This record gives sequence, structure tokens and C-alpha cells, in this order.
Amino acid sequence: MGNNGPQAKKYLFVPTALDHSGTFELFDIVYAGEWCLPSAQFSDMSEAEYKMHPFLWADKEKIQDAYIYCDTAYKKILKILVPRLNKSIGKEYPDIYWESIIGPWLYQYVQVMFDKYKMVISVAKEYTDISSAALSEENYRLIFGLSDCEYNDDIFNLQLYSIVARYLGLETIDCTDGVDCRKKDTVEIHFNIKNFLLYKISSCLQFFFGRKKILVSYPYFKDKKLKALLRLVWSSRFSIVYLAFYKKSRFNAAKNEPLRKVVSRPSGTNSEFLDLIFKSFEYNFPLLYLELHNDVRKHVDDYSLNNFDAFYSNTGLWASEEFKFLVAAERLKSLDGARILYGQHGGNYGTDVGSMPETIERRLSDVFLTYGWASKNTRVMPSQSIARYPDKPKIQIYLVLTAPSRFFVMFQHMSTSTRAVGNLANTIEFSRNLEPKNFLLVRDHPGMATSGWNEKDTLIKAIPGIKFCQKENFYSQVSRTEIVVFNHMHTAYLETLSANIPTVIFIPWEDYNFRDDAEELINGLVKVNIVFKDPVEAAKHINQYYKNVREWWDDPLVQAARIAFCNSYHVLSNNWAEDSSAVLLRLADKKVS
Repeated sequence: MGNNGPQAKKYLFVPTALDHSGTFELFDIVYAGEWCLPSAQFSDMSEAEYKMHPFLWADKEKIQDAYIYCDTAYKKILKILVPRLNKSIGKEYPDIYWESIIGPWLYQYVQVMFDKYKMVISVAKEYTDISSAALSEENYRLIFGLSDCEYNDDIFNLQLYSIVARYLGLETIDCTDGVDCRKKDTVEIHFNIKNFLLYKISSCLQFFFGRKKILVSYPYFKDKKLKALLRLVWSSRFSIVYLAFYKKSRFNAAKNEPLRKVVSRPSGTNSEFLDLIFKSFEYNFPLLYLELHNDVRKHVDDYSLNNFDAFYSNTGLWASEEFKFLVAAERLKSLDGARILYGQHGGNYGTDVGSMPETIERRLSDVFLTYGWASKNTRVMPSQSIARYPDKPKIQIYLVLTAPSRFFVMFQHMSTSTRAVGNLANTIEFSRNLEPKNFLLVRDHPGMATSGWNEKDTLIKAIPGIKFCQKENFYSQVSRTEIVVFNHMHTAYLETLSANIPTVIFIPWEDYNFRDDAEELINGLVKVNIVFKDPVEAAKHINQYYKNVREWWDDPLVQAARIAFCNSYHVLSNNWAEDSSAVLLRLADKKVS
């Protein structure tokens, strides 16, 4: 449907918000999505000057179909890739070894690339005469590890779109001028004295007093983290050794083109998408997993972490390359290796249809520890409760915001990417219709500084006098709040509900897709006015009850719905450390199934 008139400009596909203004005037612009227009530099552009390509993932069924497709593609890619990786380092490691290292990166990478693959195909089909803004190949970033895959970053997204567009044969226009590509050539790990002391002290205590030997690395403590760790170590009777990797090391970029050619050969299938993924490995396969694999493995082996009964972590698969290499090495011990225990660290586990982190974490663990829900090969580990301080100055209404990503980062059922625009509009509607605005305090999520949607500034303009506060500790604020309000269902709403703190949640219902058992319980929360599908109705409910919130909250029907939900999705314990350490000690016994 290109415009072929004599004065027509050619179309240019622009997938990011980078400033290519010098190039723009030569083309008619087609933006990939609303995430391309968050900055003031475009504020003077009228809609007549550009076209916005429709969002690909507005339909729940399409999201789920894509999720299943990418899950299958991931397994096929892994099967083809493992022999190539073994050849590259001269080893014969099993699939589970490599999956423990590359699984978290690859599982998400496949989903992100599938989104861009489908987007470029869709745009090229709609506009027959179109080119794509692109990053020049010499400016592609080197990817050391998972943390370099900045999926909410404009430059990295332009790199991914450029690879896809070039692979599919779309003409590309180099738009690199003035773009700071921030290329790096080293990764440095600095010595950490605090982590060193915690490891040495807990290791010595375990040696003299411990009954078992359990390595806890990158746990997810909600509040007062050091105190929580010490309680857990004490409650385990010193069976826990705490490790956050502390040794100094430096890894230099050493891209090896012959090795890259081995891993980036075509898939040998009839799948254009799989071939695209393998071709992209030429640029995007992390150096730490290929060229630097042996160096990282030596760095981790030097810790001499032997004879453990179990490893436990909540965030290690995402936060630490060293942790993944440690688990991979342990997998080589087969039946003599430690049992790998991984734990939930978010609010969408167990409730959402298709949860990317949950899927890969459960694949890579022997037992998965949940906040309360049950499934195959899971156990419940109770959570810490939020303390209440009734004597402290109260916060009447506390609105807790989320920071949705601008770009597509994974297939998920929540208000991210283009859908975040609607969620922000809902938040404005809620705030406008709330009558006691002078009692409202808003907590802006720290991620808002990098997400790029400018939620805080937008709310300040839309609601004059709205008050923000992020300086005080979140749990300290929640502990003295009369009504906590969320515009999302991520993690914190589980904590306030289970702590019996009056909670109101409003969400764009169409953005979420709950599992059947979860939806039944969430519908129970809808019936008692805890969860709202309409932000205006949520505001009206608070208008009615903010002066006497207990009249609503203490109603037996409200409490019954709350308790039923929390019993399945966020179990608390008055003796959290004792009960949690008991779970770890029991699972460290390999005779326990």
C-alpha cells in the first residue's frame, strides 16, 4: 500500500525513540509503536506526519500461541546449539550443563527476537516501499552476558531490529550519527569485602556446627535483608553458607570469528525464524558463554565450593553469571551433585498463563519453592510478613505505581509496552475521580527513571498538587498506611493482602490472563471490591470508605475472599526464618522426594 505518487516520499520504519530527525524529513515515518514517541523531541509532531503500526500482541490468544511457539523453538535451538558449544570448547557436556548457563538468556532472547521478526514482516507486508532505520554493523554492541541485553534500551533494540531487517532483506538506512553506542571491551568484577566476610563467617559456622551444607546465593529478602539472612542462618543451626560472589576478576573482549561461525551456522531446519536466531548469534551470542567460557569456569571453580547438599537462590539465574556456572558445574556430578532449589521472586508466578521467568526457573531446578501455590515439583516456602506500626504518623491513601517497560521484553499478560499507555490513562482517571486527593501519597517506582514513559511528569501535569514520595523505605510506608492502592498485580499486592492491610487494586482486565484456579479466586476479590476492572469504580469505592475503612475491610465476606486467595498465593509464617530453614533442610536430604 505504498504511496507511488510523483511527489511521494518513501516510507521509513522507525522502531525506537532515537533522534533521527535529520533523516526523518526525507521520509514518511512508520513508527513501530507508542514507545517510539516518549520524548519531548517529538512533541511538536502531528499525527499527520507519521503512521503508527498496530500493536501485534493485543489479543490474549495470540500472546499464548506465540509463547508456545517460542517455547518449542527454544528447545529446538538448544538441541542444535549444545553440540556446537561442546565442539567450540572441546568438551562433551550434557544439555543440562549448557542450559544452566545459557537458558535464562536464550529463553528470553528467543521471545524478544520473535516479536521483532513478526513486527518487521508485518510492516513489510503493509508497506511495500519501505526502508528501516538501522544501526551500522560496526556499531553493534558486544554482548558479554545477560546484563548487556538491555531490552528496554533504544540502542540495543535498534541493534536487534537492524539484524532482523537485514536478514529479511529490507533496505536499511544507517541512522547512527549522534548515537552514543557505549561499546565496552571489558567486564570487571570488584572484590567485595562484605560478601567475603559473610561467606567466610557462615562457612566457618557451618563447618563446626552445621548438620547439612546448604549454599544460599542471591536470595530475595523483602525487607531488612541482612537481618533476614542472619535469622535464616541461625534458624538453620548454621547449616547455611551464604555466598554472593566476591572475588576480583577481569574479562576482556576476545571475539573469535571461527567460533562464531560454528554457533551461527543455519539451523538445518526449514524454519526462517530459527535460521534468523542462529544468524544473530554471530553478533549477539554472549562472550561469557563462548569465547570466555573457560575463563569464567576457572574463576568459579577457584571458589572450591564442594560437597554441598543443596543450592538455593531466588534471583541467581538472572543476577549472577557466576551462579549459573556454579550450578552448571554441579550438574556434571549427576547423582552426587547438590540438589538445585530455586524460589519464586515475583507476583505473577502461579497466577498468570505463560510466565517466562517461572517456566525457565522451573526447568532448571530440582524443586521450585513457591509463595503458596502448588504444581508439579513445587514446595511452599512461607514469606516474611509486613510489620504494622499504628503509633506512627499515618498515610491515608498510598498509591503504589509500577514501571512498565517501553519495549517488548517477553510474552506476558500485563500492562507493558503499548498496553502501558492505557494503564497510565487508568491511573490518571483514578486520581481525577478520587475525592480526598489531599490524603493521597503516590510512590513512583524507581524503574520509572529508565522505563521512558514519563509517568511521574504526566501525572503531575494531569493532577495538579499530586504528592509523590519515594525516599522513605517502602515497607515503612506500607506499615502505617490506611489503604494501599495498586495499578498492577505484580508482587507487593500479595504482601499487603496477606498482611491484612486494606488493599484496592485496579487493572485493565483485558491485559491480564489468569490460570483457571487463580482466576476463580481473583474473581472472588472482584466481588468484594478488592480488585476493580474500572479505575473510576475503584476511586468511588475509596471515596465511600476512606473515613472508615474497617467498615468495608472487616466484613466477613471481604476477609473470606482475602484469606482464600492468600492461602493459595502468599502464605505467611509468624516464624518465617524457622519454617523456611526447615524447608531447606528437609529438601537438602536427597531421600526426600
